[in-house]
Amino acid sequence: MRRLGAVLVIAASVVVASFASAAEAAAVKPWICHKADENRYVAIRVTSRAQLRGHVRHGDIVAGVPQTRVAARAFCRGLTITPTRGGQRVDATLAPVSAALTGSGTFTFRAAQGRETLCWTLTIQTLAASAGAVTAAHIHGPLPSTDIFIPITLTAAQLSAMNTSLAAGQPATTTGCETVDRAKVRQVLRNLDDFYFNVHTTAFPGGALQGTLSS
Repeated sequence: MRRLGAVLVIAASVVVASFASAAEAAAVKPWICHKADENRYVAIRVTSRAQLRGHVRHGDIVAGVPQTRVAARAFCRGLTITPTRGGQRVDATLAPVSAALTGSGTFTFRAAQGRETLCWTLTIQTLAASAGAVTAAHIHGPLPSTDIFIPITLTAAQLSAMNTSLAAGQPATTTGCETVDRAKVRQVLRNLDDFYFNVHTTAFPGGALQGTLSS
C-alpha cells in the first residue's frame, strides 16, 4: 500500500506540473504589435518571455493578454498614425498675425511620444488676396525662443490647390505626414503651450496666420 501511495503521489505531482507548465506556456504567449516600419505595426504572438523581452527592446508594443487574433490585429492597426487617427491629437486655431488682418483656419496634428510620425490637417479660409499666396507652414517653439523648427511639407501641387481655392473665396484643406525627430516630438507634446503653428505667405513671409498648440 505504501508503494501504491507513493506512485499515486508521483503521478499527481506530474499532472500538477503538466498543468502548471501549460498555464505558464499560455501566460507567456501574448500578442504583440511588431514594428514593421515607423508607422505600421502587425500583430504577432510570441512563444516565450525571452522573445517578448527582445521584441519590446526593439520597439515592439505588447497588445495585452488575453487577446484574440482579431482584437490584437485591431489594437495594432490602431497604433498607425494618420491625420485622423492614432496618437495624441493636438489643435491650433489660426488667426491673423499683426498686419495680415485677414484669414482664419485650423491646424490639427496627431503624434505619439517615442514615435517619429506626425500627421496633420491644415485648413485655411477667408485669406484676402492682399495677403498673397500661401508659401509654407511650420511649428515653432519653445517660446520665448524658436529653437525647435518643424516644417510641414506642402508640395507644389498642394500649394497650388490651396491658393486656387483661397483665390476663389473657398476654404482650402490639405493633409500630410512628416518624419520628425523623436526628441522634438516629445518636447512638443510635453510643452504644447510653448509652441505655435505659423502659415507664411508671399506678402507676409514672417507669418500671416498663427495659432498656439493645445490638446
